Amino acid sequence: MKVFILLAIFIITGCTETGKKQMNTGGGETSTPVESSTSPGKSSETNSVSKYTPPKVRLSDNGWELYESADSYTPGNSADFNPGFSTPEGAVLYFYTSKMAGTENWKKSLIENGCEKGISKYCRRLLRKLGKSKDWKYLEVKLVGRKMVDDKMYIKVFMKINTGKPRPETGTDEATVIFQSGRWFVVAIPT
Repeated sequence: MKVFILLAIFIITGCTETGKKQMNTGGGETSTPVESSTSPGKSSETNSVSKYTPPKVRLSDNGWELYESADSYTPGNSADFNPGFSTPEGAVLYFYTSKMAGTENWKKSLIENGCEKGISKYCRRLLRKLGKSKDWKYLEVKLVGRKMVDDKMYIKVFMKINTGKPRPETGTDEATVIFQSGRWFVVAIPT
């Protein structure tokens, strides 16, 4: 628990090994670009260090850290993408890119492997959201921002999805991740 609290403080304060630089983003506001504040770790799939590094973030006035120059992921560019679970961003992107690829690997990013046993306190809500979105086709996903609250990290994502309506829908919403057993797990998805 102490390690998680220290990690949360590290994330919130935006501490990095390389330090911080102030920059003016235009419009008179000053923000602080920050290296990703989650350290790389071992991917539970390959038992090797994940090569994925989340984009840099800048602190905003409303408590969110906004990603700078985040990549867009589509079915065309994410088939072999494996960010691992050593960062909250990696867990979220693993979920979406696995869904885009049409595999069942997305379950690995979820608490209890998609709540197979239904034990976690998060399962009821997660299963409801998975049921609602089961036929959705994710056409594009892009990281927008993150915010740590208590023991949860909220990852705001832009999504373009085909929900079965005549036109694809776009918007931003938050996925929720937690750090447990040495890795990040998705516990809620946007619906």
